[in-house]
Amino acid sequence: ITNGVAEIMVVLARSEEGTTDARGLSLFLVERDETVRIRRIEDKIGIHTSPTCEIEFDNTPAQLIGKRRFGLIRYAMGLMNGARLAVAAQALGIAEAAYREAHRYARERVQFGKPIRDIPAVSRMLLAMRGEIEAARALVYETSRWVDLAKAYDHYLSTDEGKKDKAAKKRQKQAQALADALTPLTKYYATEMGNRVCYLSMQVHGGVGYMREFNVERHYRDIRVTNIYEGTSQLQIVAAIGKLLGGTINELLDEWAAEEYGPELAPLKASLLEATEQFKQSALQLKEKETEVIDYYASDLTDMAVYVVNSWLLLRHARVSERKRDMARLYLTEYLPKVHAAARAIAAASMTPLDVRQSILAEPF
Repeated sequence: ITNGVAEIMVVLARSEEGTTDARGLSLFLVERDETVRIRRIEDKIGIHTSPTCEIEFDNTPAQLIGKRRFGLIRYAMGLMNGARLAVAAQALGIAEAAYREAHRYARERVQFGKPIRDIPAVSRMLLAMRGEIEAARALVYETSRWVDLAKAYDHYLSTDEGKKDKAAKKRQKQAQALADALTPLTKYYATEMGNRVCYLSMQVHGGVGYMREFNVERHYRDIRVTNIYEGTSQLQIVAAIGKLLGGTINELLDEWAAEEYGPELAPLKASLLEATEQFKQSALQLKEKETEVIDYYASDLTDMAVYVVNSWLLLRHARVSERKRDMARLYLTEYLPKVHAAARAIAAASMTPLDVRQSILAEPF
């Protein structure tokens, strides 16, 4: 349990005797007393300032939060969606810290008579890091906006005026659908991005990055948990794939495509329109496959969705300044080819990997 040494805890526990499913779980408030015992504090590789504990409860008093049987299916899932967005922001922060360390080291470290950041192989790593961080930040902000809108409409619709507003009900439904679709995409992308950035940051440092004296080794350890807790990346894909196959984000993509970007950005927009259409077609193709094939190739479609959404966000920002235009050019140049590659993988999707998995995985080696 994360931060298990807390004095006040929110505990998910089985309240309905004889049940085995999620409907038997309720949420409780527990104040720590002599009946709560910490059996051990886990020895983790990172996030050392947050103690993760194994806790034992011995006939501990607890207060019911909300309604019985709604603990997991409503309350915990609601908390988890908020936590997923928070973890995405956490990963973004660690990634930026790692990038700043790499940027400073590459500027100060001189090799062959010049700073190593001027060496193409190193500058490519730095550019990849910066592009992914800016894309992730745009995605976190956009998702947060839809989450806030959904909550604001919920509040408004609970008022006497809001109950009569049919247009607001429609907007709330759209905001909630997009919040539900973008949250797992954001958690998936930001945390995987953070792991890639921290890996590259250590690579920029070379051997010294492997030493305790440099902060990058701590970022490398701390980032690793972000694509595990509050739902692994694989679970985020499971949460997102149904919405992607159902076209939940297509209307939003169409709205962005209908905006005016000017002649200077026209070539980028044309390339992005092509990638967006590929994504939509790939979703239709995958939707027709067997369930196991859909599950196997779901990560390819999720990657397509993330790269397309990020590209639109950065292209929209490109209208603001020259630096933002350069960032959009960089990101689309690097990641639209990945959209096309994923589209080819989905077009060629087959049962072959699933058919051979038993024979291949039967023994360790």
